[in-house]
Amino acid sequence: MIVSVNSVEELDVRDIFNMDQINSGALGKVYKCTHRKSQQILAIKLISLSSSKLLNVTYSEILACRLLRHQNIIQNYKQYIYEDYSSTNDYDSELPNYTLCLLMEYCEQGSLWDIRHKRQSKRLTEHEIAFVCREVLKGLEYIHSMGIIHRDIKAQNIFLSNDGIVKIADFGSSSLHSRASLKLGTLYWMAPEVLHDQIYNSKVDIWSLGIMAIELIDGRPPWFPLGQRKVVELIRTVGTPPIPLNISLDFENFLRDCLKVNPVERPSATDLLSHHFIKEFSLAIEKLQL
Repeated sequence: MIVSVNSVEELDVRDIFNMDQINSGALGKVYKCTHRKSQQILAIKLISLSSSKLLNVTYSEILACRLLRHQNIIQNYKQYIYEDYSSTNDYDSELPNYTLCLLMEYCEQGSLWDIRHKRQSKRLTEHEIAFVCREVLKGLEYIHSMGIIHRDIKAQNIFLSNDGIVKIADFGSSSLHSRASLKLGTLYWMAPEVLHDQIYNSKVDIWSLGIMAIELIDGRPPWFPLGQRKVVELIRTVGTPPIPLNISLDFENFLRDCLKVNPVERPSATDLLSHHFIKEFSLAIEKLQL
């Protein structure tokens, strides 16, 4: 029997087994696992709370997981905190070795990064990119309406569910406020206003979406693989990165709209859902195929 969304709160982390690491990052590790009673395949993210520097970020992720319920957002089922006896205790630290455990749906198809790398061309078509961006924009429209900024939109954080639904994942860098100032996210996808130490809003996610679209058509984000200092300088001074060659005018216009340097001129997620590129090009795709 598969656990339904209504009964998933009954899941107990002690009933999880067959843990197989599938991803890791600065804030934690993600495992594929099996729920013993239901045999449902799930994903579990483990985040060490040993560093007080991570507490604000972790707090944002927990609240985002509890607040957000949308078709285009990874379903988070439950959150646990437990003491990690396997870690070496640091008696000089202010915090015991607690680990945050986030139990969520598992997407067998993987991320857009995984899907792209499985292809010989290492790229998606314009129609596929329009479809993906439409679904991400639906999720962003909802996230932004809740006063939350994701701050880390990129191919590695967009997943494809088993039934072909595009899902936004990883709220570890998110802001629970509609205006923020911290430099969080991944450099190549960061908007200029973030690097200029300005107060910014949800428009930074639109910039990141534009960079992700270039990543999906070009196989990598702009300025890659230049070093961090050079990339920071280019984003601050040049602003809008080079637009890929040999793309349609509709796609080019979409990218230029997403990548307007002035966030006031940058359209919202709601605005972009009416963009010609999104409305027309995405019609050819019912679901993303591997």
